[in-house]
Parts: sequence; structure tokens; C-alpha cells
Amino acid sequence: MIASGRTIAETCSALHVSKQTLHRWRASQTIAVRGEAGQLHELRDENVRLRRIVADQALRIQSLQDELKQKRQANRAPEARERGK
Repeated sequence: MIASGRTIAETCSALHVSKQTLHRWRASQTIAVRGEAGQLHELRDENVRLRRIVADQALRIQSLQDELKQKRQANRAPEARERGK
């Protein structure tokens, strides 16, 4: 209502509330919006942190798989030589 050009007094009168009630309500809404913005920021930070953890784990897994593959190939090489004899 206020956004449509009405004064605070006109809005309060139309809603049958006091100016103090309107101001208290607006203040509580401002606090709620700020709280949500803070939570959103915290969630974004946590998301970044978790993505880094997942990326690090993926790199470790790949490194271990590569190491295992090399060990298997190294173990197969002597067997192939023995078969050739």
C-alpha cells in the first residue's frame, strides 16, 4: 500500500493498525531478510568448501587408481617374461 503512493497514516488507517505496529512489523521483516541473506552467504561458503573436499577426494581416488594400475602392470611384466622362456 505504501509502495502505491499512500502515506503511512493512510496505510495504517486502511489496515486498522497503529503506526507503531506497522513500524515494528517492518523492522521485524528487515531483520528476517538480513538473517536470510546471512544464511545464504553461509550456505554458499559451505558449498564452496564441500566442493573443494569432493575435488580433493576425486584427485586422491584417481591417484590411487593410477598407482594400482602401475603396480599391476609391473607385476604382469615378470610373468610375461617367464612365459617366453
